[in-house]
Amino acid sequence: MTAPPADNTAAAALLLAVMAWVWRPVVLGVAALVLARSAQRSIDAARGALGGQGMVTAARVVAWANIAVFGLAVFAGLAFLTVAAFRAR
Repeated sequence: MTAPPADNTAAAALLLAVMAWVWRPVVLGVAALVLARSAQRSIDAARGALGGQGMVTAARVVAWANIAVFGLAVFAGLAFLTVAAFRAR
């Protein structure tokens, strides 16, 4: 028995999630999450005729990790600027 074909939207979500590490982290990360949700719905509706659940999970993990790292970097940058501004006084 062969595995069912993977949903193309799941592959696109994973691609966007990986691309988000290089270019437009939040925009592509959110787009990957939206596509992952759409792919999950398609896979569930297909009732076994479509695969790609692993790609959906990977896309979600990678996209959320990217958004979290970007958020921490912004927070660290703002904290650095705040400390530098108070020391300049």
